[in-house]
Amino acid sequence: MDAAAAKAIGAGIACIGMGGAAVGVATIFGNYLAAAIRNPSAAQGQFGNLIFGFAVTEALGIFSLLIALLLMFTWPRLGRAQVRLPMWQQQENSMAESHGAAANAHTEADGSHHGGFPPFESHTFASQLVSLAVAFALLYVIVSRFAVPRVGGAIEARQQKIDGDLAEARRLRDESDAALKAYEADLATARVRAQNIGNEAREKLSAQTDAERKTLEQQLAQQLAAAEQAITATRSAAMANVRGIAADAAGAIVQQLSGIAAYGTALNAAVDASLKG
Repeated sequence: MDAAAAKAIGAGIACIGMGGAAVGVATIFGNYLAAAIRNPSAAQGQFGNLIFGFAVTEALGIFSLLIALLLMFTWPRLGRAQVRLPMWQQQENSMAESHGAAANAHTEADGSHHGGFPPFESHTFASQLVSLAVAFALLYVIVSRFAVPRVGGAIEARQQKIDGDLAEARRLRDESDAALKAYEADLATARVRAQNIGNEAREKLSAQTDAERKTLEQQLAQQLAAAEQAITATRSAAMANVRGIAADAAGAIVQQLSGIAAYGTALNAAVDASLKG
């Protein structure tokens, strides 16, 4: 394989790492943005880790680019004396060397001028500095005017949304607490009212019961007095009948025993004395 083709293939393979670095940077920033949108309060604390991951990934990409540039521009100078050239190229080199010392010196000077690493050439420093300044200014404008405001706006909008949700949750919690306090106050009022109603009903029933009891006692007292009067009258009547029967029986007994009829006040006095005991 030709040496130029080999170094071109090697430089292309080395540049694959730049693509991997680009994918890594995109993944790091994408995941950071997604996490910052979900939890904006923790985004600032992870910014240092973001920069560290970005630096490491970017360093790997720069290392791949450096290897590719070294293969493309530095390898021919170092490898001219080390690589074994094909036979036909050796014959051409021997024929070129026969042209003379002047042509050979000119060829070596030209080769040393064009085989070096371009960023290290002193005559390209000015253009490199201008290109670097333009690229830096363009990158700064893009990041400061477009990337940072969009990311900051997304994080701020998410933070405002979270703050609004928290405020709404606090408002709903305050409303629920107020409703609970009102319910407890209404429940306490209802309990007091029910207790008052029960006390009033109990006092009313007690008063009604006392009135009915007094009325019943009065009725019973009246009935008892009437019964006592009836008993007294009945006993008086019975006693009167007993006196008459006793007087008749005593008169009959005296008559049977003595053959003399007993009448008058003496018989009544004897009967009264016997009843009195």
